Amino acid sequence: MYKSLKIIFIPVLIVAIIALVLLLQSWLIMSSETAKLSGSFSTGLLNGKVEILTDSSSFYTVKAESPADLAFGLGYLNASEKLFETSFLLLAIKGEASKTVSYTHLRAHE
Repeated sequence: MYKSLKIIFIPVLIVAIIALVLLLQSWLIMSSETAKLSGSFSTGLLNGKVEILTDSSSFYTVKAESPADLAFGLGYLNASEKLFETSFLLLAIKGEASKTVSYTHLRAHE
């Protein structure tokens, strides 16, 4: 009975470890590719001033003079945060996701 459990347990454990490593690697890639929100710009879509502040834990605070400006600031923040995820998803749909990994990176793991 123990031998049959080993036959089932070991492959399941290996698959779980591989899945965990891939999940961790994906999280590290996604967290390192967040947008850097610094500087300022102006657009005709704003009625007042919008501030996007970041603390040391990467939490954002959006301050605006009107609800419409606040909505614009939140939309801008969301779009800038999702840029990498959306562009990678588009590459995956096209079948071109391998373009994000360099040949030298692949050679290092042979």
